[in-house]
Amino acid sequence: MVLVGLQASGKSSFCAERFSRTHVVVSKDDFPARKREARQRRALEAAFGMQKDVVLDNTNPSRDERSWALERARAAGYRSVGYYFRWRQDDAPRCALNGWSYWTLRKQGATVAAATARLEGLTRAEKEALLAAYGISFAETPLWQQTGSGLYWNSYVKEGFDPVKQVATTALRRRLAWEEALPSGDAYRDFLRAFL
Repeated sequence: MVLVGLQASGKSSFCAERFSRTHVVVSKDDFPARKREARQRRALEAAFGMQKDVVLDNTNPSRDERSWALERARAAGYRSVGYYFRWRQDDAPRCALNGWSYWTLRKQGATVAAATARLEGLTRAEKEALLAAYGISFAETPLWQQTGSGLYWNSYVKEGFDPVKQVATTALRRRLAWEEALPSGDAYRDFLRAFL
């Protein structure tokens, strides 16, 4: 199993709770910084060689970063499973509302302690009302501030002409793409499937 998710998204806690007794857990965090990648690969190869169930606990954000492990697992006869931790993205609107509320209070002169105390225990509706009292409609803030934005590689076909052979040709290229406002819920899951 390959865990995929941002730092602090709960991968290691999830892994410890569910798999520490039944699987070999391999994480770069368990190795000194020097030659971490090579040590992790050796640990995975050893677990595969013993036919142990394995969990790779890293961020594994790109296909390139996790492909070597998945290819080796399949070659060793494993059924590969990827588990994506999306709860951070689901939390984005709540975090954005908290940020807007906190910094609005701070701009009005509240101290760190006072702003934090004022927001303690407030519901979403109460935070939106607090912002409205200062002339801010949270619902009208840019969507990218509420759910985040995405930057990723996008493949496309580029047409060209080979002057030596005198023929039309195509090549697969990559370019950076920017998703200004990420979808949420199941739409976010569907969006991610293209990358996972």
